[in-house]
Amino acid sequence: MKYNLQNLRTIMKKSGIDKDYYSIYPDENFLSETVIFIRKQADKWEIGTEDRCVYHDIKQFNTEAEACQAFLERYYPEVLNEKNACNFIICRVLTKCLNALKMEGLQMWSL
Repeated sequence: MKYNLQNLRTIMKKSGIDKDYYSIYPDENFLSETVIFIRKQADKWEIGTEDRCVYHDIKQFNTEAEACQAFLERYYPEVLNEKNACNFIICRVLTKCLNALKMEGLQMWSL
């Protein structure tokens, strides 16, 4: 599959990954202290991590497609495989449910 920003957004949304943890160009979503990003800088595409206004591990690419592919491979490889993506989504949902129960003071077993 050839990736672009639009289908990258769709993949991230369908995977249930919280929008607060990533930023996809042209959005400037840096609400959390640490965010992974994909952005266009001059004539290059970049992926990397921003932590408290400091950029780390920046990789540059010539095309949007290369950057989108690298973004998924580097930060969310589990969403590239449909079987793993389903397991990933189920784990995310279970984790959110368990965290909500803990916040209510209910104790559950450990997974």
